[in-house]
Amino acid sequence: MKIENVEELRDTKVYMVGRLARGNEFEQPISTDIKNHTRFIIIPLCKEPEPIEDVSAILPNSEEISSYIGFDSNLKLYLPIEYKYSNYKEKENIIEHLLQNKLIIFKTNINVNEEIDKKVQKDGYRDYKIFKNMTVEKILDIQIDEKDELIRVPKLNIREKDFISKLRDGDYIELVEYPTYLEAPEYIICDKNMYYFNSYDWEKHSSNKNMWAYRGNIDNLMIFEIENMLLDEEKIILCSNYTYFIAKKIIENNPGKINTISEIVNDEEEKGFICKDIKEIPVNYYKKQIDFLKGIELYCKSKGLGYKYEDIVNLHISIKTNFITIISGMTGTGKSQLAWAYAKMLDASLENENLLFIPINPNYMEPSDILGYYNPNIGMYTPSETGLVDFLVKAQKNSNKEFIIIFDEMNLSQVEHWFAPFISLLEADENNRFLSLYSKNSRCINDEKYPSIIKIGNNIRIIGTINLDETIKEFSERLLDRANVINLEKLRFSELSQAISYNLEYDFYEKYICGDSEEFKNWTVEYSTIEILEDKLHFFDELHDIIAKYDSRKGVSFRVINAIAAYIANIPINEYGEKIISESYAIDLQVKQRIISKLKGTKRTIGNLIGEYDDKRDIVIGSNIIEFLEKKDIEKISNFKKTKEFIKHKAKELNLYGYTY
Repeated sequence: MKIENVEELRDTKVYMVGRLARGNEFEQPISTDIKNHTRFIIIPLCKEPEPIEDVSAILPNSEEISSYIGFDSNLKLYLPIEYKYSNYKEKENIIEHLLQNKLIIFKTNINVNEEIDKKVQKDGYRDYKIFKNMTVEKILDIQIDEKDELIRVPKLNIREKDFISKLRDGDYIELVEYPTYLEAPEYIICDKNMYYFNSYDWEKHSSNKNMWAYRGNIDNLMIFEIENMLLDEEKIILCSNYTYFIAKKIIENNPGKINTISEIVNDEEEKGFICKDIKEIPVNYYKKQIDFLKGIELYCKSKGLGYKYEDIVNLHISIKTNFITIISGMTGTGKSQLAWAYAKMLDASLENENLLFIPINPNYMEPSDILGYYNPNIGMYTPSETGLVDFLVKAQKNSNKEFIIIFDEMNLSQVEHWFAPFISLLEADENNRFLSLYSKNSRCINDEKYPSIIKIGNNIRIIGTINLDETIKEFSERLLDRANVINLEKLRFSELSQAISYNLEYDFYEKYICGDSEEFKNWTVEYSTIEILEDKLHFFDELHDIIAKYDSRKGVSFRVINAIAAYIANIPINEYGEKIISESYAIDLQVKQRIISKLKGTKRTIGNLIGEYDDKRDIVIGSNIIEFLEKKDIEKISNFKKTKEFIKHKAKELNLYGYTY
């Protein structure tokens, strides 16, 4: 078969929707080949991209024209465990049961293979064999009228005000996942509205395959308010954040209000802005920061890891406002993997030599175990095999790049012993943060490589992981007062399966990597404790007084209150000026991580402070802290759900062991 543009056909990869073929349409809708691969045939329910459509028109086989082929290897996330051990007939039945009467969202994967034919080569042209393959993205239990056309509708993640401005000025608009080899769009969703266009008025960009410009008259464009429709999964099919499929009759029969662009603009200009419910972008909004967080989530999912988005945000805020952040939790919750994921999205890796992973040895007893030591007998500095000193020296020389150190299972040994030189540096500002390796008056023959003093810049971030089991060593008050200790919660297995079910978009995490240290530093905002916490200072005063009654050495220090203020001030802001986690939720997390985490002792000393656990009712009774947090005026600040759960955990420890860590 002659093909004009082979590469364009190979690159044609877009979302489509379809259904499993039936027995009256194909002799074998599901079959097994000689290599024991089970294949199935999917009938598309939407229009194909033009390059595929053009080739389909000249394919000799009717089956190739009307269908796409998938294989059981695409269905690993959906197939039961017993599938692997079933015979070929059982496998076919399992796939039929899985896909029958379901809506299949898939991605086109066109294979173009050159035929080896001497006669063809002699005639002066190449011949190709076309395979219309596909990969399954989602399986949805949604009933669709097969006679109705499903229309691909791109969605924009920009402000409606900007969209209208680009339309009016004739500027090119990026339609992510809607390349120019598709038919020009008739509909586009932006914010809560769906715009209807004359498709022949679109102009494709000459080189960028996702850029379109509208050249028609926009004043009388029809605009549907579809907020209620978007909530109905039976009416609208969400493929990704950028692609919807909607049944044509649903659009035509849409009961939502219809406006023109002129009516929307005139109505909103009277109110002082064009786009409904959207403010001007705040000065502390950084789109790349929001994308960065999304990238971490996508990267984790691409690796089969599931974390709550709130945990990712919590980790990010903690890292950018602290020299060290500690991730705790039971073994197997993915603490180390999350640290690696964060480093990856900062473009830190072992290959780039700006990531250092140090598994802590139980035998580490002093700083020299991780740093090295100066030998006065030979006048030479001998670095530790951990490579930490070389890493710090390189970080000092490359201040425009982020460097990440991961101390894995850092409480297998007494942290305050081997980590001592760093603890004193935790709250020093960058200009006064120097690590001393040996006396500057000492003669060292390799001082060019290992200077007596290393400056620890703001481009160095430390992430520690700790296990909560019988092998651990306790953290001192001195360290806990200077670090956020994040408890990574284990997801339920049902939640985990849902969190990591594969989506093609997960492969796009790389475009959100932040390799610019200055950009990363810009995400940290200046703050004033009084300004941030002014209306909540009475709460922290009262909480301090309650704790100090039981232990005068504990409570809410100036250091802690400043750290909490920094955390709240640095909650990322979205384009609408909203914090991506609420301030009340942030205060709950900080009280748990910075204050309650330091409460430890015997039942005799802090039993009334923590309370007693009633295992029959699964509640804590007689807790002075919980009683305080449940006061009406305090509940206005936060519901303190996370804090109260943590207090319950400590009450359980007191009940079981007579001591809480």
